[in-house]
Amino acid sequence: MTVTDDSTRLPRITPAPRPRIWLPAIVAFAAIPGAAVAYSPPPPIQPSCNPGSWSSNGRVPCNLASAGYFVAQTGATSQTPAPLGSYVSATGATSATPAPLGRYVDTMAAVAAKPAPLGSYVDTVGASAPKLAPLGRYVDTTGASAAKLAPLGSYVDTLGASAAKLAPLGKYVDTTGASAAKLAPLGRYVDTVGASAAKLAPLGSYVDTVGASAAKLAPLGSYVDTTGASAAKLAPLGKYVDTTGASAAKLAPLGRYVDTVGASAAKLAPLGTYVDTVGASAVKLAPLGAYVDTTGAVAAKLAPMGSYVDTTGASAPKLAPLGSYVDTVGATAPKLAAAGYYVDAMGQTAPLAAPAGRFAAGLGSSMASACPTGTNSYGAGSACRVVNEAYMGAGVTPLLGSTYGTGGSHDLGSLAPGDSFAFNVSNTSAQSASTASLTSLTLRGYTLSNPNLFDLVGFVDGKQLAAGGGLAALALHAKAGLPAGAFSFSLTLDTDQYADFGAAGKQFTYTFTGLNPSAVPEPGSAALLVLGVGALGLLRRRRGTCH
Repeated sequence: MTVTDDSTRLPRITPAPRPRIWLPAIVAFAAIPGAAVAYSPPPPIQPSCNPGSWSSNGRVPCNLASAGYFVAQTGATSQTPAPLGSYVSATGATSATPAPLGRYVDTMAAVAAKPAPLGSYVDTVGASAPKLAPLGRYVDTTGASAAKLAPLGSYVDTLGASAAKLAPLGKYVDTTGASAAKLAPLGRYVDTVGASAAKLAPLGSYVDTVGASAAKLAPLGSYVDTTGASAAKLAPLGKYVDTTGASAAKLAPLGRYVDTVGASAAKLAPLGTYVDTVGASAVKLAPLGAYVDTTGAVAAKLAPMGSYVDTTGASAPKLAPLGSYVDTVGATAPKLAAAGYYVDAMGQTAPLAAPAGRFAAGLGSSMASACPTGTNSYGAGSACRVVNEAYMGAGVTPLLGSTYGTGGSHDLGSLAPGDSFAFNVSNTSAQSASTASLTSLTLRGYTLSNPNLFDLVGFVDGKQLAAGGGLAALALHAKAGLPAGAFSFSLTLDTDQYADFGAAGKQFTYTFTGLNPSAVPEPGSAALLVLGVGALGLLRRRRGTCH
C-alpha cells in the first residue's frame, strides 16, 4: 500500500507484507559446560527499490524520484537531479530528457525546458543555453532552432536581434545575411528604405556624394549626357544650357554666340557684328563695305549706294561727303567727283556735270563755278576756255604751232614744179581739261593767196588737234603752172583759238617766197642761183629736224 506522510513529503511506497514461511528448525545442541544455549532465527530480508525510486537504504519502503530528478538504477539511496541541458517533468523518472531543438535548460533539476527567447535560437538537443542570433541574422519567434538571414534590402548589425533593419535612404543591401547596409556610391542614389540596389543617376542628373538619397539636377549651364554620372558637364564654348536637369547642351543659334564655358544663355551679336553659323563661340566683325545696325544679326548689310564703310565692325554706313559719291553697293570708300563734275549734297550716288558756262576744277568739287567774262565752257568742264584773246585771267585755250611757227614770212629757196615741202601743224597747249572742247584746236579751213601755184595736201576741215602735241601732217605741193623765177604766196589757216569750241577764232597767215629754177638763168644771175640752191639745201636739212 502507498502511504503519504503529509503534503510536504514525497510519497513513500511500502511493499505489501509477504507471508511468512515457517520451516522446521534443526536444533543442535552442544554440550556447553555450565550453561544452557537458546537459538534465535535471523530477521527477514527487504526487497530493493526499483529504478525511478529510492530510499535511504535502497530498500522498501521507497520514494518516487521527484520531478526534476531521476533514479536510473535499483536500490538507489538518493535521486539524481536533471543535469544542465535536460529536465524531468514527472515523478518516478528513470532518466532526464534532453532539451529539444529550440529549447534549453540552464538550471539543475529542471522540470521543463525553456524556449529560446526572441533574438536567440537553439540548434542542438540538450542545450543549456540559447545562442544569440549572429550579425546578419535574426530570430523573430521564440523556441527557434535556427536564425534567419537578413533578407535583401535589410541587415542586422547587432547580436541577438529579433528583427532585421531596413536599409535606410541612401543605403542598400544587395546580399542576404548582411550585417551592414552599403552606401550608395558616386553616381547612384537610394530613395527608398529597404532597397536592394542603388539607382543610377538618370540623364540630366548626377550624384557627387556617397550615400545619396536623391540625384541632383544638372544646374543651369551644365548638362549630364550619361547615366550614373558623378558630376555635371559644363556647356562648352558655342553651347549653352538654359534649364536645369538638361541631358544635352544647346547650340548657340544664328545671330548668337557663347564665348564662355558653362553658359546658361547665348549672347546676342552686338552692333557691328553678326553670327552666321550655329554653335559659334565668337562673333564676326562686319567687313569693310558692310555694317550691322541691329543686335543678333545673322549677316552684315552691304553699304547702299551713296554710302560706304571704311572700317570693320561698323554699325552704320557713312554718307558720301560733299564732293564725293558712291555708285556701287558695299563700297569701302567714296569716289571723288572727277574734274568737270561736282557733288553738292551728301549721300549721292553720282556726280553732276558742271553745266555749260560753269566749271568744276580738280577732284572732289562740291559746286560748279561760273566762268568769268571772256571764257566759256560746254558742260562737264574742269576749266573755262578763253574765248577772247584780250582776256588775261585764268582759263585754258588751244595754241597753234607749226613747222613754220605761228605765221610770218619764210623763204623756201629753190622749188620746181612737182616739188613739195612739209607743213606740220600742232596744238602746243600744255593745259589739261576734262573735255576736249576746252583745249582741242579745231582747223576750220584755209586760204591760199594764189591757188594756181600750190596745193595744200592733207588738210581736213574740222580736224581737232588735242592739246599737248596733236598733229596734222600737211604738205604744200608746187603745181605745174608755177612760173619760172621768183615766186611768193600766202597761206592763211582758220582756227578756233580764242573762240568758242569750233567757232571762228584766230587766223594764222604764213608768207612763202622762193625761186623756180626751171628757166635758164642770165649770166648775171648765176651767182644768185648758186646761192639759192645752197639756201634750199640748208632749208631741207632744217625741215628734217623740225616738227
